[in-house]
Amino acid sequence: MRDFVCTQEEAAAHEAWFRRSVQAGLKAATVGDTVAAEDVEADAKAWRIKTRRKRTRSTA
Repeated sequence: MRDFVCTQEEAAAHEAWFRRSVQAGLKAATVGDTVAAEDVEADAKAWRIKTRRKRTRSTA
């Protein structure tokens, strides 16, 4: 029973966090505080390259 209650409390906390995060994102988007998709993709591409280099070095 304790595990069930703990799981329910964790789920409720996650739900509250998620809702706060979504609301913050919606508010930011409403006022124009956004990042262009091209910028996000450029950052992600750089991260992927860096990660692949690290992985390649660790397996060599």
